[in-house]
Parts: sequence; C-alpha cells; structure tokens
Amino acid sequence: MRLVSKRIQANIDSNENENVPDYEPLDENDATFMGRLLRQILTSMNKGYYLDSTSTWYDQNGNQTWGLRFINFLQDTLDTVILQGLDKLIVYNIVN
Repeated sequence: MRLVSKRIQANIDSNENENVPDYEPLDENDATFMGRLLRQILTSMNKGYYLDSTSTWYDQNGNQTWGLRFINFLQDTLDTVILQGLDKLIVYNIVN
C-alpha cells in the first residue's frame, strides 16, 4: 500500500549550509521517514510475539522490538510530534 501519492522535493538555496538527506527508496512505497519507521515497526511485530504482562513485542530470540521503552526513546529523541504523526499514519492505514 502506498502511503504518499507523490514525493515532493524540498527546494534548498545553494547558499545555505543546511543539508537535507535524500534516501533512495527501498521500494515504491518508501518515500518518507515516517513511512519507513512504520514499515520497520510493523515488520518487527510480524516476526515476533507479544507478552501482555510486559506490554511489549519480542523477536524470536527474546529481544525487545517494540514497547514502552521504544516509545519513550522516540519521544526523547524525536519529540512528541513524531508520535502524533505516527499515530495519524497508523490510523490512515487502518482506515485505508
């Protein structure tokens, strides 16, 4: 499922010293950071198991892949805005 219908390239003045990374898409559906993050989360959940007592997803080797610790990491590193955007993207996928 394609999350973004078209890719918009940012116009950057060549005099500015800011660098915007431009990643090669892994496939036709990966055009944004949020799309890649969601895909990685869903992939890790598909290959593991969930323990209700710890509210955490684990991989087949017993390593934690998704849970409160990862959500806290995202909030501390990227801020609450990323979590809100991720929530909207998940809702979009459910509705779509």
